[in-house]
Amino acid sequence: MSVNGSWINVFGSVVSLEQKEEGVVIGTYTSTTGASGSYWVVGFTDPNPPANGNGQSLAFAILWRSFDGGTPDPSWHYVSGFSGQMVTIEGTPSLVMIHDMVATAVDPGVVEIIGSYPDKLTYVPHTASTPPSGPLPVQLPANGDPVDGNWTCVQDPHIAFFLDVQNEITGLLAGTLTTATGTVHLSGFTDTGAGNDGLTLQGLTVAALLPDGHTVVAIAGSLNLHTNSLTMSWLESDGTAADSTWTQTRLRGLDFVRG
Repeated sequence: MSVNGSWINVFGSVVSLEQKEEGVVIGTYTSTTGASGSYWVVGFTDPNPPANGNGQSLAFAILWRSFDGGTPDPSWHYVSGFSGQMVTIEGTPSLVMIHDMVATAVDPGVVEIIGSYPDKLTYVPHTASTPPSGPLPVQLPANGDPVDGNWTCVQDPHIAFFLDVQNEITGLLAGTLTTATGTVHLSGFTDTGAGNDGLTLQGLTVAALLPDGHTVVAIAGSLNLHTNSLTMSWLESDGTAADSTWTQTRLRGLDFVRG
């Protein structure tokens, strides 16, 4: 079982994914609704999904700043976390994903109120171009980034992560996620242009494969540049049977502070 390939949803958006070793996922996302353009995707999937017919857990992250270029608009600051699974429904492999879009700026006519916008999206196989086969480019920021460093969860001190921005242009970041059961790698994106554009909130989205080796998590939210604190949504997913996708993803809100 593998999430490799291209997948399309009812809005005509296409995500092309390549599953690599140890559950690492990279790819691209092409959208024609809301934010229009092409975007990098990073995430994780269960590298050893169950043989009992349940789905393969999957989580990935996107910054809605198109690598195609174009005229910037407020949506270039937005981030999204996707969490769910690939599962066969009525004979068709499908990605069933809970999508949390974090809007950190008003986009007149599209998003009138800053906040998180959740949705459930289903993708089916699609014939499209293949995703990139290599790692995303790295170009370290000259002076670091406000999200860099160690963060500890207020509600559960066992949860913490270390973040390190890898590319000032794409917003790509790497780091580690620690829970009560161990420490794993994470990857994702942050809106590196938030401060320069005068925003209070800097979008942040990461994904990880948890220490059990099967459960994935997407963590999406924002850094308040005034209070230096993170407000995040934690979307944790496991593979389920096709008729139980409504139990695949668990959501909770978490806050993080430096330390």
